[in-house]
Amino acid sequence: MRSRWRSTYSRYWVANSSTSRPSIGDRDAREADHLKIGVGDPVVRLRRLRSVDETPWLLVQTVLPAERFPTLSPTQLENASLYALLRRRFGVEPSGADRWISAVIPDRNDAELLELAPGKPVLAIESVAWDADGVPFELYHALHRSEESRFYVGIR
Repeated sequence: MRSRWRSTYSRYWVANSSTSRPSIGDRDAREADHLKIGVGDPVVRLRRLRSVDETPWLLVQTVLPAERFPTLSPTQLENASLYALLRRRFGVEPSGADRWISAVIPDRNDAELLELAPGKPVLAIESVAWDADGVPFELYHALHRSEESRFYVGIR
């Protein structure tokens, strides 16, 4: 299944994603701090490559508390929204997020996955999302191809 959306240029884009096998492991100190989980609590790590019109566009590494999402499977995420899955299967209602955006040079492996020349910058976003009860449920780090990415940040 592929998703479609309309761009600001009135063109339809075809988007798809592939998800590597999730891994379960111990959290590091940064992950524990952002997710407000205890020492020794396991986490699920996902790595997804999102493409638009068959061009790699976005590489996302997501960390979730394993206790909260014990049956998460990569097949559930092929060409699907993580948040829609978390709502449907686990009853999580995203309420907000903090995001940090910076320009970075990806490492060789990430540049190859994004089909970028070595040294080409990307936009990096780190995000912590929380549910309606204010409990953090997701930490992610995303690398966006910078030549066509545009972000809107509204401050109210």
